[in-house]
Amino acid sequence: MYFIHSRLSRLYFALRRDIVDHRDIWLLFFFNRGWCQFLINIYSDDLHTAVDFLSNEAPNIPHLLYMGGDFNVRDAK
Repeated sequence: MYFIHSRLSRLYFALRRDIVDHRDIWLLFFFNRGWCQFLINIYSDDLHTAVDFLSNEAPNIPHLLYMGGDFNVRDAK
């Protein structure tokens, strides 16, 4: 779920499933002063499916302004 503050309502926000289509990854974009900016939110389960997906699709993902979420990545040591 995303919450976008009403002060940001002049920016056009949209979910971009055409670029990243994964159940645990949300790629949002918005326009700011004529520039398209991308934000990504990730939840990776205990099998790391979202992280694995991102590592395979990294060349296809646009430059991100922000990446955040719950990566659920544990150190193997």
